[in-house]
Amino acid sequence: MSPTITDGVIVIVDPDAAPTHGQIVIVRTNSHGEATCKPLSLDGCTAYPTPDNDRYPVLPVTNDTDIVCVVREARLLL
Repeated sequence: MSPTITDGVIVIVDPDAAPTHGQIVIVRTNSHGEATCKPLSLDGCTAYPTPDNDRYPVLPVTNDTDIVCVVREARLLL
C-alpha cells in the first residue's frame, strides 16, 4: 500500500481539533519522543493509528502515546 502522506508533503494541522474515525493524525510516543502521521481508526473507546504498511502492527493509543493533532491539509510544493 502506498503511503497516505509521502516525503516532501507539507501538512497543515489543527492541535485543537478532536480526532474522529478516518482522519489523519499525528501521534507521538512519549517514551521514545518519536512522532508519526497515520489514519485513525476508532473501535468503541479505543483509538488505533493505522500504519500504511501491512508489515507493521496496528497498535492502540495507550498511556505512552498521544494524539497530538489532526491533519487538515497536505500540500506538495513543486
